[in-house]
Amino acid sequence: MTYTPKQINELKSNPDIWQIAQSRIPTLERRGAEYKGVCPFHSENTPSFTLRTEDGVWLFHCFGCGKNGNLIQFIQYLDNINFNEAVEKVASFLGWKKGKESVESTFKPLKEEKETLTFPLGKIADAELALRNSQAGRDWLASRGLSLETAARFHLGYVQSAKAVNPHHEWVNDGWILFPTIEGETITSLKYRSVRGKKTESGEPGFLRKSGMATGLFNAQTIEPFEDVFIVEGEPDCMVMVQAGYISVSLPSAGFNLTPEMRDRVMQANRVFLAGDMDNPGQQAMTKLWTELRERTYKLEWPQGMKDANQTFLEYCAADVEKFRQEVEHLKKKALEQPIPYIYDLRQTLRTATYVKPSDDPARLRIPWANIDSWGAILPSDVMAVSATETGTGKTSWIMNILLENAIKYGKVVVNYSAEISPKNYAVRAAAYLLQKNKEEIDEQDLQTAADLLKDAQFYNGYKPGANWKEVIELLGWAKRRLGADILVLDHLHFLTRSERDETRAQSEAMRMLKDLAVQYNVIMIVLGQPRKPLANHRGREMVTQDLKGSETFGSDASQVFILHRDRKSNGDDENMPIFDPVCKVKLDKSRESEPRATKLFFDGARCTFGLLERNYNGYEQ
Repeated sequence: MTYTPKQINELKSNPDIWQIAQSRIPTLERRGAEYKGVCPFHSENTPSFTLRTEDGVWLFHCFGCGKNGNLIQFIQYLDNINFNEAVEKVASFLGWKKGKESVESTFKPLKEEKETLTFPLGKIADAELALRNSQAGRDWLASRGLSLETAARFHLGYVQSAKAVNPHHEWVNDGWILFPTIEGETITSLKYRSVRGKKTESGEPGFLRKSGMATGLFNAQTIEPFEDVFIVEGEPDCMVMVQAGYISVSLPSAGFNLTPEMRDRVMQANRVFLAGDMDNPGQQAMTKLWTELRERTYKLEWPQGMKDANQTFLEYCAADVEKFRQEVEHLKKKALEQPIPYIYDLRQTLRTATYVKPSDDPARLRIPWANIDSWGAILPSDVMAVSATETGTGKTSWIMNILLENAIKYGKVVVNYSAEISPKNYAVRAAAYLLQKNKEEIDEQDLQTAADLLKDAQFYNGYKPGANWKEVIELLGWAKRRLGADILVLDHLHFLTRSERDETRAQSEAMRMLKDLAVQYNVIMIVLGQPRKPLANHRGREMVTQDLKGSETFGSDASQVFILHRDRKSNGDDENMPIFDPVCKVKLDKSRESEPRATKLFFDGARCTFGLLERNYNGYEQ
C-alpha cells in the first residue's frame, strides 16, 4: 500500500508508536521525561539510547553510535529495510488502534451501559484499620502468604458482618475480607471474601459483591508503559505477584470477559503474560485471551501440580519471595519461547483437562428448542451455515432467537453483522422478541424495557453502509479481539458479494476466510446465505444444500448446514411478496456428527419468535 505524506506524518505522531521501540528494546526504562536503554545498533554495556517526544513525535538518539531519527526510521535501520517497507511495518503494528476505531464505529451494543455506583477510598478507612486489629483477618492473610504491608498497599479491609450486601448468607456474621478495585482515589468495585472458605457445605459461594458497582479488573490502575504485566485469576494470586515485585492484575473469574477499555489498558504494557489457573476453565480463559490480544502476549504455565500463582508461592517455593521470583523468571523465559497460541494444546489437555462430551461443553452453541439442540454440538472453530428456501421466511429472526438465548442465559459474547438491517431496526426486532410484542407497536419506552431484560448480556450489532465483504471479514476479526466475542455472525454473505464481477469466486474466498477466522480465533462462526433464484415451476419447493446460491463452498466449508422452509399459502397480489405458512420446517441438511434430520417450529413473525409447534395447529405435533 502507498501512504501519502499526510498519512506518514499521522503515523509518526501516533500516540501508540512508542510501543515499536518498547517491543524491540526490553531494557528501556523511564529516566525523567525520556526513556533510556541499551542501544540495539551497537554493542555497549552502559545504556546510551534515548527515546523522547518533541512536538508530539517520538524521536530516538544514541549518544554512543550517533543513530537518530523518528520511529519509522528506527525500524528502517534496525530491520535493514527501505523506508516504504518500514512505513508498512509500523502501520501494521499500529493496527490495534485501527481495529479499535473500526469496531467502535461499526458495532453497537443492544444495551447501553448504565452508570454504576462508586465511592471515595476513604470510606473504607475503618475497615482497613480493622484488618490490622483482627486476628481472623491476619490469619487469613498468613494462610495466603500475604503480609500486612501488602494488604495495606491494596487497601484491603475487614468487616465482621456482610449484612450490608447479603443478610441471609450462611456465614454472614463470621468475618469478611474486603477487596476494593480502585481508580485513583475512587472505589469502583468492592468484593467481600469470607475468612471461612470458598464455599459453604450447602454450596453457597464465600464471595459477595456490593450491588450496583461495576465488576472490574483488580489492580488495573498499576499497569505502566514499558513494564510487563501478569494477568492472573483471583485477588490473592495478583497480590503474591505484586508482593514479589511484579505488576499484576486479576480477573474476577475465569468466565469474565474484558471490556474494550480494559483491553486498551492491558495493551499499554510492554508485554502481557497470561498466568491464570491451570484447571480447564482457567486455561480456556487464558487461551481465549491469547487469541484476542496477540501482540506481545505470552502464555505462562505454573509448575506441574500447581494450580496457580498463590499455590506456587506457598508450596512450590515454600513462601520464599526470592525463590518465587526466580521461578517466575524461569517460567517467563519458557513462555517467551512459545509466542503462538495453541502450541501447548495437546500437553495442556493431557495435563489439565478431563474429557468433556461435545454436548456437555459449556463453550458450545445453545439452541433454544430442545429437539434441535440435541442434534449435535456446534463448538468453537465450527462454521454453521443457515439458509432458507426463499427470502422472507424468517432466518434472521431464527438466528436472533438463538443469539439472544446464548447472550442472556449462557453469558456468551455475541457480535452480529447485519448487511441489510440497520442497528435500530434490529433493536426493534430484539425488543419484539424479548417483550413478546408486535414489532409494529414497539416504541422508545419498549426499547428501554427490553434493554433492562438483557441484564448483563453482551450483544453487539454492526452495520456499515457500503462495506465490501473483505472489509466486513476484517471487521469481524477485530471485533473478536476487541470485544472478546464467543459467537460471530455474518448476515448475510450473498448480499455482500453481489456486486463482485466474479460473485462465485468471491463467495468461495469469503467462506475460506471465515472458516480460517473461526479456527484462528477459536470462535463459533454463523454465516447466513441465500438460495438460488428458483425456476418459476420450482418456486416454493423445499431446497437442499446444493440449491444454495453461488459457490458450493458455502455448504462444503460449514460444519453444519441448516435450511428453513415454509410453504407458500398464496402469492397474494404480488408473486414477489408471497404469504408463507407460519409452520417452519427446520432441517439439518449437513452435520459432521449425525444424519440429516428435521423438525417443525411455529413462527410468530409479528413478535419475531420461533416456538415449539402446538398440537392444535393443523394437526402437527411438537
